[in-house]
Amino acid sequence: MQVKHLNLSEDLAEDVSSSVSADRIVIVCKDAEKRIVDRVCNQLGISGRIQAVITQSDLVRWYDKALRGEHANILAQDLLESLRAEFADAFPSSKTFEEFYRDRQYNKIKKSEQLFYEKDEVQTSER
Repeated sequence: MQVKHLNLSEDLAEDVSSSVSADRIVIVCKDAEKRIVDRVCNQLGISGRIQAVITQSDLVRWYDKALRGEHANILAQDLLESLRAEFADAFPSSKTFEEFYRDRQYNKIKKSEQLFYEKDEVQTSER
């Protein structure tokens, strides 16, 4: 499994398609970009290697079902274990981060009570 976060262009689509050795490619895109991604893949003739083009909202809906839906007791644990394993493989330094964090004593830093940003205030207009 490879995960790439890229802004799609025709050149990039060709590069990814030719450099990825997997025979089944799944593209996840923003909802508004789905038609464009489909069109680019068809124009470049790489749609045969594309198993699916799914949107971020599809993923949110699927993960919500797996983690909170009626089948969560069956799916959630396996899903979370798979995500942990993939994360550890993709980010090997995550295995040593906690030791680094404690060695530097970052765990002793107290949480600030003040916000570091301004909250947006909802403006209402009365007529």
